[in-house]
Amino acid sequence: MFPGAVDCHVHFSEPGRADWEGISHGSQMMAAAGCTAYFDMPLNGIPSTVTVEALKEKARIAKEKSLVDFALWGGLVHGNRRHIKKMTDAGAIGFKAFLSQTGTAEFQAADDMSLLEGMREIAACKKILALHAESDAMIQFLQKEAEQSGRTDGNAYAASRPPEAEAEAVMSGKHGVLCHSIGVIQIDDGKIGIKTDFDPAFFLPKAESSCGRPRRPVRHLVC
Repeated sequence: MFPGAVDCHVHFSEPGRADWEGISHGSQMMAAAGCTAYFDMPLNGIPSTVTVEALKEKARIAKEKSLVDFALWGGLVHGNRRHIKKMTDAGAIGFKAFLSQTGTAEFQAADDMSLLEGMREIAACKKILALHAESDAMIQFLQKEAEQSGRTDGNAYAASRPPEAEAEAVMSGKHGVLCHSIGVIQIDDGKIGIKTDFDPAFFLPKAESSCGRPRRPVRHLVC
């Protein structure tokens, strides 16, 4: 017997985008691979999980569809500070914010004031902030520069997101809250090194829909 894995960074896209990867199919894949719990990120759903109402609705869906235990991240975006304490009380495991573009229209990057005020609120709730730390201004400038020169390959994409863009953003995310920078560089004693999140579920083949259905777990991470 082996202990079950816990994946703390999962993007299941319900409600609204189950065709990207829904909770039922995704949790089957996790169960088949030995993951017994996951923490789902807030940005891919419609609506995104940035209000207590959206958190409760996603929890309701996950209780119906998920084959393994789960918890939910809440989101930190402009204008939702009043929902942070409510989401905490409703069971949010922590909060996620972006400093650069997110890729979805429903979940916008946090401006400086929203980040500062939100981090103070998260600290008061004794929760963690997962910060996607990249300088949007620097990335947009370098990306536009590459496009204008006709460079649209993978190397150009990587070059538009240099360690300096991440370092600048990481240093902005220090406001008295436990902050975890997502998939970016790590700065130690002035030296820049690589730090990434490893999400095992993203590297495993999809589970067949006919896979054995495990006994439904008792969920206690989200109310």
